[in-house]
Amino acid sequence: AMVGHETYVTSTFGPGAFEGAGLVGTPMESAPDMNGNGMPDGILVEFEIATTQDGDFCVMGELLSSSYVIASGYTYIHTGDGASSSLMIPGSSIFEGGVDGPYTVRLTLLLLVGWYLEDIDVSEIDTAAYLASEFDHACFLPPFAESTVDMDSDGQIEYVDVEVGFNAPAAGSYVVEGTLSQGATYVGHTWMMM
Repeated sequence: AMVGHETYVTSTFGPGAFEGAGLVGTPMESAPDMNGNGMPDGILVEFEIATTQDGDFCVMGELLSSSYVIASGYTYIHTGDGASSSLMIPGSSIFEGGVDGPYTVRLTLLLLVGWYLEDIDVSEIDTAAYLASEFDHACFLPPFAESTVDMDSDGQIEYVDVEVGFNAPAAGSYVVEGTLSQGATYVGHTWMMM
């Protein structure tokens, strides 16, 4: 049985008064065009961490419109690497989300403990009023060209060769898939790694 209840208000303690880590200051956002094609490659968020302990941390950045998560990015940090870092929220994800800003970026600082992540701190900032359509994204570039290939010259087509242009906003590996159909009837499927 409960005997009584009392409330006690402690002194005020500032950031860094307790052992651990936290996001400090106001994160800054920008939309850099690193490949020079006139379209931002994503939203870059720069932030600082104050820590009183050595450790490995993850910072997760979620791009929100209302409470809907449009895109996300993350980075890993060792406290020995310094207290300033950044993460990029990919423009292709923002473009695919199709929602215009301004957005809210929620940064969550996580401590890596063994095989799990422990929430340490959360910070939010509002971004500029970006248009989702202005972000760089992977896409096909017309015109497309097709040709048929008869490798053994027997008058029967072995395959159809389709040439397409492709815009890749960032270096990396991409998979291009193709499906051949006649009306609603599936004929074949292929893919290639780029």
